[in-house]
Amino acid sequence: MKHTPLIIMLAATLLFCSCEAKQKENAREKAVAEKYVAFGYEISGLNVNFTDSTSGVGGGVTSRMWDFGDGVVTETGDTRQGKYDPSVPLKHTYVTTGSYNVTLTITWIADICGKPEDLTKTCTKVITLE
Repeated sequence: MKHTPLIIMLAATLLFCSCEAKQKENAREKAVAEKYVAFGYEISGLNVNFTDSTSGVGGGVTSRMWDFGDGVVTETGDTRQGKYDPSVPLKHTYVTTGSYNVTLTITWIADICGKPEDLTKTCTKVITLE
């Protein structure tokens, strides 16, 4: 019987940690669900102008990674430090016609249970150059 209080205390500690982990996961899911990552594009021959129409991330974006589907990946930057203006189209020139899977990946800082954490969300579209 001498060990009973220790066992109860250990069980209570494990239960508390488990609840905290679930709360963090719920906070992460909510933070990601509230973000809308999107982009538009305008094709002119082999030239494509991409515009970021992401919403819900405010000024906390730390990275915008563009994968143009042709082996070229570009990071357009951190809006918090004025390094990137999403209202200015990003121009990319392809070498050949065809279909390309273009992906925009946004990373931002969210407050998860009182601590900053990087979260990521992507949008992929197929574009066809003729």
